[in-house]
Amino acid sequence: MRGMRERMLHKTMDEVLEKKPYCGSILNSFRPVLVARSRLIGELKLDRVEARPDDRERLNGIPLIRRQPLFFESDPWRSIACSLIPAMQEGFPDLGLELEKIKVDILGGRIRLFGYFRLFPDVREETVAEWAAQCGVRAETVQFLLLNIARIVLAIRAKNIAPILRGMRWDRGYCPVCGGLPMLSILRDKGRRWLHCSLCGSEWRFPRVVCPFCGHESPSGMNFFFLQDRQDESAFACEACKRYLISVSRSAELSDVDPDITAISLLHLDLMMQQRTFRPVAECGWNVL
Repeated sequence: MRGMRERMLHKTMDEVLEKKPYCGSILNSFRPVLVARSRLIGELKLDRVEARPDDRERLNGIPLIRRQPLFFESDPWRSIACSLIPAMQEGFPDLGLELEKIKVDILGGRIRLFGYFRLFPDVREETVAEWAAQCGVRAETVQFLLLNIARIVLAIRAKNIAPILRGMRWDRGYCPVCGGLPMLSILRDKGRRWLHCSLCGSEWRFPRVVCPFCGHESPSGMNFFFLQDRQDESAFACEACKRYLISVSRSAELSDVDPDITAISLLHLDLMMQQRTFRPVAECGWNVL
């Protein structure tokens, strides 16, 4: 199963590169990370979160992570980091030495990853800065590793919780599970809009005429930008907050592909929007240009 999953992921990326070679540099850099992350999400067995059926009614605009923790000290932090770091070094060789220094401190017990995640999603910039100074690396490198670790653990927990939260009412622009912002909008079922979380990968229904970032609710000041020959791939833009969100329709050729691969394959839309001084709703490793 593991080998088949990895082969399918490589096949998908190869097919994307054949059609859209312009994203080759970034997609190939993220390729080992995406494969390693997919493998860990499929293989890791984490303690289950004890969500209850009535949680979907009680969320009331507050994501589940604010009601109960989704990270635990018993999670295999060292193992996840040590599995991810070689993949990150392969894809981003310029970060190789820095990542090796971080790995040494993780294995030596000088970096205890749960110290950062125990209060997540509250940002602990002081912890990142302290670890970066201790290792003699850039804070951005530490943050890059932490983000990928978070995505693995949250994706597993979100899958466990999904059956319980199915059918819930949720009208916010952030994720009902982890509070993450969406990285992708997918139009399905007669134009119904679904948002895909940039952290845990959850999806939820959301109105088409509302900005998920600032809540602006009017067709005025909202636009969709697209290339003339690819109208199924667009960027939703809000003039009120100057944010944009990449959007694909179900009929688009990439709509059923891994969401990260889909998003990376649409970098031309990120470039187009950022040239217009818009910023992405969720900043991911590949769309900060």
